[in-house]
Amino acid sequence: MISQAAFFGGADVADVSADRTLVCGSKRVQALTPQFSGPDLILPDARTLRLGGPQFYVLNLSGSYTLPVKDGGGSVLTTLAAGDAAICALVEQADAAGTWAVQERTIA
Repeated sequence: MISQAAFFGGADVADVSADRTLVCGSKRVQALTPQFSGPDLILPDARTLRLGGPQFYVLNLSGSYTLPVKDGGGSVLTTLAAGDAAICALVEQADAAGTWAVQERTIA
């Protein structure tokens, strides 16, 4: 039987004190705690990923700060409040930004 970590591509749990840019080999689950207002999570260059998804599960574990999620072109796709999560699925990859479908959920 395959483990959840292997199935989902593993998890990265981290405190974030600066912008965090993902790459195609990044862990699929990003459970992040912004240390102050300001850092962004930047999704990878869409051309380096495969279509379909979900590509990434992003969780904002912070008690106080929001976490903007941007595409590879720098546009804000969503801003996660503390205790929110988003599923980000790549649906088009003609350029670095790509087109992402983003679905948010409250987890806390």
